[in-house]
Amino acid sequence: MRSRVAPHENVRIAVVELLKQLYRNIVQHYVRITQRREYHLLETLLNTPEFLPLLMPQEIYISDQEKERVDMAFGGDVVFDFKGKVSEFDDAEEKALKVYLTSPRFSQVKYYIITNYDVWRILEVKRQKGRISLRRVLEDGDRLTAERILKTQILPEVRPLLPAHPDIVSRLFTIDAERLVNELLEIYHMSVNEPRVKPLYSAYEKIMKILYGKAEQRFYAELFSRHTLMHVIILASLSRALGIIGKPEDICSGNLLPIDIAVPYLNWWRMLYFTSSNENVIQKISNIVGEVVLRVNLLDWTHGEAEDVFRMLYELLVDEATRKRIGEYFTPIWLAEYLVQSFDLKNKVILDPFCGSGTFLVVAFHKKVEAGENPDEAYESIIGFDINPLAVAIARSELVLAYLRRTQRPPKNPPHIYHTDTLAMWFGGETVGVPEVEQFFRSAKEFADMLVNFGVIKIENVKQILHSLSLIENSISKALRYSFHGRHEKDLEMRYLKDLIFKHLTSELAKFDDPSVKYFLEHTKETNLAERLAQLLIKYGGNSVWGLIIGSIYAPVMLSYFKPHVILTNPPWIPTTEYQAAYADKLRKVLASYLKELVPSPRVAQIVAGSDVATAALAKSLELTQEGVGFVMNREQSFYHRTSMPAGILVTYSILRNYPGLVKLVDVDFDAFQHGVLPALVIAKRGASKGQQLGIMKLSDAYRQRYSKNLHLVSDMILYHAYQKAYDAYVLPSISYFTQDFNILSRELEVDNIIPKGQYVMGLFGGEHESTYAGIVLLEKESTKNSFKFRLHNTSRSLEVPTTWLQKYDINLYDLIYVGEVFPFKIRRILKILLSRKNQASLRHFLMEALNANLDKLTSDDVSKIKGLISEVRQPANPATLNEGKWYVIYRCDRAFTAATIRPTTDTILDSHLSAIKCSSEKVADYYTAVLNYLAYKVITQNRTFIHHQFARPVLAITIAGLSYKNIEQSFSDNISKLSKMLKNRIKAQSLIFSNQRSALQHIAHFSEFRQIIQLIDTKISRDALEEALNLVSGSKRT
Repeated sequence: MRSRVAPHENVRIAVVELLKQLYRNIVQHYVRITQRREYHLLETLLNTPEFLPLLMPQEIYISDQEKERVDMAFGGDVVFDFKGKVSEFDDAEEKALKVYLTSPRFSQVKYYIITNYDVWRILEVKRQKGRISLRRVLEDGDRLTAERILKTQILPEVRPLLPAHPDIVSRLFTIDAERLVNELLEIYHMSVNEPRVKPLYSAYEKIMKILYGKAEQRFYAELFSRHTLMHVIILASLSRALGIIGKPEDICSGNLLPIDIAVPYLNWWRMLYFTSSNENVIQKISNIVGEVVLRVNLLDWTHGEAEDVFRMLYELLVDEATRKRIGEYFTPIWLAEYLVQSFDLKNKVILDPFCGSGTFLVVAFHKKVEAGENPDEAYESIIGFDINPLAVAIARSELVLAYLRRTQRPPKNPPHIYHTDTLAMWFGGETVGVPEVEQFFRSAKEFADMLVNFGVIKIENVKQILHSLSLIENSISKALRYSFHGRHEKDLEMRYLKDLIFKHLTSELAKFDDPSVKYFLEHTKETNLAERLAQLLIKYGGNSVWGLIIGSIYAPVMLSYFKPHVILTNPPWIPTTEYQAAYADKLRKVLASYLKELVPSPRVAQIVAGSDVATAALAKSLELTQEGVGFVMNREQSFYHRTSMPAGILVTYSILRNYPGLVKLVDVDFDAFQHGVLPALVIAKRGASKGQQLGIMKLSDAYRQRYSKNLHLVSDMILYHAYQKAYDAYVLPSISYFTQDFNILSRELEVDNIIPKGQYVMGLFGGEHESTYAGIVLLEKESTKNSFKFRLHNTSRSLEVPTTWLQKYDINLYDLIYVGEVFPFKIRRILKILLSRKNQASLRHFLMEALNANLDKLTSDDVSKIKGLISEVRQPANPATLNEGKWYVIYRCDRAFTAATIRPTTDTILDSHLSAIKCSSEKVADYYTAVLNYLAYKVITQNRTFIHHQFARPVLAITIAGLSYKNIEQSFSDNISKLSKMLKNRIKAQSLIFSNQRSALQHIAHFSEFRQIIQLIDTKISRDALEEALNLVSGSKRT
């Protein structure tokens, strides 16, 4: 048979179009004759462009370790291999038999089709006793014959099932997901004041505020809706994977699962479904859970790949800006595998105190099983904590699925993954959850104390207590489930329910000959546990889901007495200055205690301010483990081979430097998380030969084009080489900088003073995190003898108050030099702001009294914005002002340290993102302004990256470069000062406006004055001195 030579991509496009039309016709036929809802959904999905790539995925690798790939699949049953010539068909058939069809990824394939579109070879896959053979259904036939076979025999057999791979699951549920989120948000707004909904939402919001800080209520309401949808999808998917059939409302709430996965805060809709009198609410919930179940039924959960399925879905459903605020990105699988393989985990207890979606837990479980550990023992010896209730549900589901894939049966006991604020547990914070739950903590502490003090459990036997905890949580869950059986939330009655729970709970606990469980049985009676559980169910509904929450109280408290063998985790990368938990000050004090041996006390707070909470987590984890830790951290907080100057690196060093064992730090020098912030790995192994190893990891060329966080670790994926400096030598420049005496440095520069950082004022333009509050920057002001009239930023109308109120609250107008107005050689404008000379409280009282006095003149929108400002505004006590009559070099202290000269007026203050050099003359100030802009320009032209927090580093870089004013001949400094002043006047006269510092520097580089400055300084500074100076303020050159 003759045929043309067809380009590969042309064949692909033609085959996709043919299959699309054939399958659409088949589905439409099924819709007409069956009227089944899943076919209606399938018909709808087929008309969305996002669904076709799921049904017909392209370029599928046979595994994450292999580079071989098939051209296309159709559902889970058919694989296509596109060829340009018929002469290639025989080799393709042989390769299918030996390579492709032996892969677990294609274990369900029934047909293998080779075609160039004109000619088709259709092969039926036969599997018998572990052997694979191929039967030729059509041997090199024409397209019309192939089309008839596809239409009448193959496609009708194809299950409309999609492999439950992470990318497919995520894309399936993100199709039209915003509609479902908005419907849940609408239900929330209709029901938020329901007595059973409001406390659950309030508890959820309280938890999220620890993570995300202050934000508008609508932010948390939308996040609540998104998390609820995720929760529904997870529970329905796990039910489907376990073969559970039931009503959609039961499937989507986890009510039929044999172990607890659901968390009550996100199951609020179920209680509404059964108790609401609003038929519209009930119908909306019914529609949502019904659609989710239909989509879940399109997934095939029989594919045995050890991947955590829901991680990608979370990243797609929650927008990047929200996740980036706390570094909420799932850990790449290969990165978890790298850390896991650093330890011998067999028969060891593993803890991930910030487990997120459970990647480390799942990888560790598979590693333990592959090492020969019994799957049940491996499952029971893995512990996870997380503050995010949705993360707990995801991680529990993932570990259950991993166990299912290894054993082909569900586990008997719930996973040891608990909803708790690990940092609060470690640093003495308050509990999270509804108020009724908090009362259980005291009981849990008393119970744990009793077990330890009476020798019921031995501190070194962690596995014993884990087993007891499984029995206790299971007993509570079963008792609640049995007590609830056959009843809806609206039918509950307190006394009757309490008696039922007591009966079932004592019956379940009495089954076990376990010392801890026996003590818990007595503890149950003494503390009226059944009555307190009944109160939870009466108030909030939710049946057995509270078993997880109670377990999440007792487990961390009891486990606090024990040491896991290994901690593996990717902790939150939240800066200490942004962490909003009540115990944040205690956390910062712990970090300060490590630093005090390294640097002078006055500098400690500044260094801690540049660190993140992950460093505190590292410090505590090193104390807790028997054998060691594996941490994923921000490399600018741990080990960044290009520079040691970020403050967080020094904090981490202070924690690790005396560790009694091996410390290994690895700079992951590529965007492993695909979010722009690069990680480093910290591995500490107690008892190993003491030493320190530093290394750099890069991605090999073979994986640059196909890199994904879903990849598994293979030998040729990563290139590793040792860093040439010892750890102490690497950190030495940072120690030198932070131990620098500013008075000595000022004398070296022949300046009056160095101000490493301005003053923190919050609420300038309407709050942080894009809040829509008013701001204390004034848009208008007008003073008379008796009144003061002013308009706050982001408001439409002015406030008017008696001038006596200004004296009453010691209110003053200040000139603010704001970071957003500072550019090279230019400060664009000075802002007028309102502050109290006394303190923050005085300012708030003044604003509140001004608001109350003007209520009748203001719009409701302005009133709301000003109230927001009053709660948000922060200011220093007795604001420090710059000296009138002196000259200052003002430079940015975050990243690009571009500078400008200014002579301030009375009551001028400096923004906290700016630093300053106080000079006695304009000539000196202009000189240093030029030198700083020169150094900043060199950072850019050498393709370096600016260090985040600069503070006084650029000033120290001037001395390292040998450019101190006193060390330079006067004719040279006079020339630089003159050119600097000319450039300042030229930029001012042209009214230039720049979008960012990089573009500003690149623009002024075309000006003759700046080119002369560059040429002059280039002749004065040595290459080595420039290199050393730039290393202080930036990363080394990118390759």
